[in-house]
Amino acid sequence: MPIVQISSNAALSTQERQDLLLSVAQLVSEVMEKPIQDVMASFTAADFAMAGSCEPAVFIDFRCLSGLQANGVMARLCQGMLDILRQYAPIDSARVYVNFFEVRPDSAWRFRDGVAVCPKNAIGAR
Repeated sequence: MPIVQISSNAALSTQERQDLLLSVAQLVSEVMEKPIQDVMASFTAADFAMAGSCEPAVFIDFRCLSGLQANGVMARLCQGMLDILRQYAPIDSARVYVNFFEVRPDSAWRFRDGVAVCPKNAIGAR
């Protein structure tokens, strides 16, 4: 259930945003050892002023059920997402903020075969 929500004022084409999102989803799948089917990524264009400038900046909100505390996961995700972002825009790493959250399993719901499922109650259900 990892979700990566990226907000940025970097000017990206629709194709660049889609390619970025697919790359980020693949990164998350690999680093966290989660099926790509369970990873969601989104991109929202936003206006940012930071450090007295409106130069490109990025805010990333990363949420998942578990796995962030594993050795090096957050650092690998941060570096990987920065590397991917830099493929599409000149982003200064000092202008990238990332928030990581592990959500309670009973607070995370999804739809599976048209039915709302709480992952806590769906362990092993696929």
